[in-house]
Amino acid sequence: MRNSSIGRRMFVGMPAVLLASRAAGANERIRVGAIGTGGQGRFNLKVFLKNPEVEVPVVCDVNQLNARKANQELLAG
Repeated sequence: MRNSSIGRRMFVGMPAVLLASRAAGANERIRVGAIGTGGQGRFNLKVFLKNPEVEVPVVCDVNQLNARKANQELLAG
């Protein structure tokens, strides 16, 4: 019997926007918490936020400068 969930390799290979739209199911909004908001993390956030059903209520990074930059970009829209 094959498991219908997405495997790690498929997950890594899928565009973030496609993953977000696939996960939408029963909920109207998808909430994403960002852990690690360096250059790649902020890029990923921008990709997720292209989907109008995605919101990012919280960001976290051990580097306060990275967290601050990500928060400013989120607030700027």
